[in-house]
Amino acid sequence: MTSLKLCLATQLYHPYYAGGAMRYRSYLPGLRQRQICTEVFTSTPSQERTEKFRSGQANHQTQPGQLLPVETDQNSPVYRVQLAEDRAWRRVMQYGQALVDFCQQPDTRPDVVQFLPLPPWSVPALQKLRRLHIPLAYAYNLINNPQRSLAGRLRQMAAQRLQFPLLDCIIVQSSVMAKTLRNEGVNGRIEIIPNGVDTVRFAPTSNTSAREIIRQSLNIEPTAPIILYVGAIEPRKGSDLLFDAWAKLAPEFPQAHLVLAGPRLDQSDPMLAHFHRRLEGIIDASGTRERVHFVGRVGNVERYFQAANLFVFPSRREGLPNVIMEAMATGLPVVTTPFIGFSNELGQPEEQFLLAEHDASHLYEQMRRVLLDKNLQARLGKNGRIWATAHLDIENILDRYAALYRELAETAKQRN
Repeated sequence: MTSLKLCLATQLYHPYYAGGAMRYRSYLPGLRQRQICTEVFTSTPSQERTEKFRSGQANHQTQPGQLLPVETDQNSPVYRVQLAEDRAWRRVMQYGQALVDFCQQPDTRPDVVQFLPLPPWSVPALQKLRRLHIPLAYAYNLINNPQRSLAGRLRQMAAQRLQFPLLDCIIVQSSVMAKTLRNEGVNGRIEIIPNGVDTVRFAPTSNTSAREIIRQSLNIEPTAPIILYVGAIEPRKGSDLLFDAWAKLAPEFPQAHLVLAGPRLDQSDPMLAHFHRRLEGIIDASGTRERVHFVGRVGNVERYFQAANLFVFPSRREGLPNVIMEAMATGLPVVTTPFIGFSNELGQPEEQFLLAEHDASHLYEQMRRVLLDKNLQARLGKNGRIWATAHLDIENILDRYAALYRELAETAKQRN
């Protein structure tokens, strides 16, 4: 099998936090096994973004528009262009031109370019890349926010009408996302490829010592129930709903602990100051400060899944959340909400997970139901694991990505 060169184009990439880029980063070793050699083309984040996610310093000595020394991540080269500290649209334009220059060079010209985010000001770069006859794919990771202002929605739709005809393929994670795009008037090619989960890494464990390491690090008793949440602490993820439900649950389960793994955007984003105060007020009013654990971003998140008794994800808007699939693959019972973008690619309520309305009382009831019923815990955990291995295993997903990239490259070669 001949190798194919893929350019993963994303303005934010490790070590800077971006959910979609984190997922594709985990795909790189598997793609390489399939002879898809990936080069990442990324940029320096704005200082505002760096401070928001508390992800290190964004200061570099390179002039804007110039490439930093090549990095290596997951055995793949990472090319990072220095962007000026400027308005977002100017940064997008500067990044786009740098990407075009990169793709024009014989040594780095890719067979396929895969975009993760596609900001509204990407059109000039897309047009120039089309003239290079390089096939372009875009991973549409999150349904547009219906609660945005009318002006914001119109800008988004106008951008899509200019961008999407320039793409060879739009990759979505679920049938719901595909239907949403069709309803918005997208007529081009759409491929549904669910997110993949590593069912070897995320698996049930009988290793009690591994479970106890996490519990001991948090000073949690071996038999105490752990309710786990993984994701950013922010309004879209329903963090307020989770804390309201926890406040109802905690008195009934005085040994239970709530563990939250993910960046605290409520602390670092000035726009979320009121939201942060509300969360802190709920914790203080519940009198459970010592039982609520914010552990931040963790590299060994599978250990937290294995140590927990229940996973709760009360989001308001998503694509196909990896964290739900990871919890299911670990055999952990899941309670989630019917977020915007929810689809049956995750399975069926009452079979693979429980569904709670966006209401703190109902979320509390579903969490309580799981904690009180060992048989329900076992059934949901078993069914979730079976579903994840049968439908969401990363090996099958990577096969589909590799086949798509090869098809796009071959079609472009024949066309040109």
